[in-house]
Amino acid sequence: MNDHKYTKNDDSRKRPPTSTAHQVRVPLFLPVNQVRSNTGKNVKTENKEEWVYRSQHGVVTVRNHRLTQEHRNIVEVILTHYKPVQIHSDGSWEFQFTLYDLQKNLQKKSKTNNSWIRTKLDELQGVQFVVEPDNGSPFRRIACSVLNDHCISSDTGRTGEFKYTVTFNRHYMRFFDVDTHLHTEKLTDDIIALNDSSAQALVRYCLSHKNVNMKLNQLLNNIGISTDFLPASTVTRTRQRILQMKKQFEPFGIEISDEKPNLVSYKQHCDVWFRTPGEYNQNLEIGSDSGN
Repeated sequence: MNDHKYTKNDDSRKRPPTSTAHQVRVPLFLPVNQVRSNTGKNVKTENKEEWVYRSQHGVVTVRNHRLTQEHRNIVEVILTHYKPVQIHSDGSWEFQFTLYDLQKNLQKKSKTNNSWIRTKLDELQGVQFVVEPDNGSPFRRIACSVLNDHCISSDTGRTGEFKYTVTFNRHYMRFFDVDTHLHTEKLTDDIIALNDSSAQALVRYCLSHKNVNMKLNQLLNNIGISTDFLPASTVTRTRQRILQMKKQFEPFGIEISDEKPNLVSYKQHCDVWFRTPGEYNQNLEIGSDSGN
């Protein structure tokens, strides 16, 4: 038995959320697998280069690294599959797993590309971002990175591979204290299986709402698929690909009409639920130090 991992039989009320509403609704995690030099508008500051992304839900300013759906997948897989082994007094959260198991849950063909996964964890640690949501938000501003650190552990898993320790930044975890919790853990594997970053971003955006009735172009703009962030040719190709994939969105409860302006409609999925921030802490289950 692996006491550091969640199972389907675990009480969902004792689990952390996979995300919060504003983390998904603002373009913090871009709808691409990798960023290019022309992904997003950059602003030169006195000391550093920044990238600024805006949607109807707020503004994100990013330094050092731009985050993608690959990074979002890593964060959601950790929060979906692994119990925190420790919540530190400063508010940071510590998780432990093997890199093989993490890549397996990310549905990667190669489960041993440790260089790739470490690079992504480096970026989650090195990024500095500011989220400033719209006026209707329960918080005004959060500035942080995602991870404090990540390193190999002295503990080993069942196969003898050394475990890996990842610690989430206390300021990043503040999202869970002030923003609406989004529980989509039952759909995490299905979202990753879409294997298309723009499709993943679209599904996550819809799941962060109880109802959606929106023109496709407006929704794509909200998740970062617009000429403000990407070349016009990329936006056109992505829109066409989304329309071609629309059958794959139906299991999530998302429908896209055939006729222009291609309305996107969604009603809350039966496996998605929301919670008021702060309610879960008293019941949160912590993994033991035994097992792997």
